[in-house]
Amino acid sequence: PGFAHMHRVNTTRRIVGFFAMPWRTQLERSDPEAALERTLPGDFGPIYWEPNQAMIRQALLEMMYGVTPETLSATAVEVLNGSGVPGLARQTAQRLERLGFRIVRVDTAASVVPRTTIIDRRGRTEVAQLLAELLGSHAITQETGEGADITVLVARDVAGYLDQLRTSTR
Repeated sequence: PGFAHMHRVNTTRRIVGFFAMPWRTQLERSDPEAALERTLPGDFGPIYWEPNQAMIRQALLEMMYGVTPETLSATAVEVLNGSGVPGLARQTAQRLERLGFRIVRVDTAASVVPRTTIIDRRGRTEVAQLLAELLGSHAITQETGEGADITVLVARDVAGYLDQLRTSTR
């Protein structure tokens, strides 16, 4: 709780990477009394601490979203391009894959969509919420059907959000 409060009040530095915006948003909404505490992994030297970025990413996933890396790798995600922007689904899928998501298919959607939507077919609510927040979308629908556990239907709004993330972490 003290760390979250201190970070929120006293610093403007952001975590570099895909978690920059969601982590800041989560801190702004968080209740300091309900926050989990964890020592961030890294190596200690006589006068420095070298953070382990991969393990910190895992710790943040668990602390902020309740999702473990095992859950991410066990969830099949397909990314469909409904934006009309060539390559946007592929770019989104590559970023998600680097974060530990298991991408099973990247393809073009049947039609252009106005807003990015996350379709949860297997009740993986935490993973769907994480995807929605990472992609700047809050549209999550529940559907039954064949195929991947979760479908990310990418619209043009993701292109703007990815550009904003890229600019804010430089």
